Amino acid sequence: MKPETAIDRSILETINGHCRTYRDRPVTPFVKIGHDIAAVQCTYIPWIEGHISYCNIDASFDVISLPFSGCYLAKVRYMSEQYTAFHIHMGGGSSRKDDWNEYMSKSADIKEVTLCRPDDLRFRIKEFEHYDIWGLISDDNRCFAIAVDADVEAEEQTGSVVYSGVVFKGLYEIDRLPETIE
Repeated sequence: MKPETAIDRSILETINGHCRTYRDRPVTPFVKIGHDIAAVQCTYIPWIEGHISYCNIDASFDVISLPFSGCYLAKVRYMSEQYTAFHIHMGGGSSRKDDWNEYMSKSADIKEVTLCRPDDLRFRIKEFEHYDIWGLISDDNRCFAIAVDADVEAEEQTGSVVYSGVVFKGLYEIDRLPETIE
């Protein structure tokens, strides 16, 4: 793991105030949600508590998701050359580890998987333990953890969380993991 400057910080500036997480609980473990931020060639995948959120992505775009406190970030390339990004919830009694591993074992058309756990940064570098950790997988499948200090506002009606006032604290390249979760 090493500090990096290879990611364009305008990604963080562009998504500032536009990122939200969701606490509503759809019935299925997999929820299709996400959107492109074309100005910085990035796709944002929101975290949804208790679910695996995913979105089809452009192969030339980076993928960013947040926040991470035990969850995994993944990017999958299929035989058809379609790409999909995933934020895999791992907290509490609603871990989606088994759903992810079953998906990996039953999907015969998978060509490549990039999987990482961005919040490992919190355990490796003490100064980041009190910051929010975001995850990013670059277009060339490098995995990064981003430490940020941010204002977080909860929307009372929806339970969504909106991030604004984001201050960049550090960016570190992190290890890719095997495609299944131990």
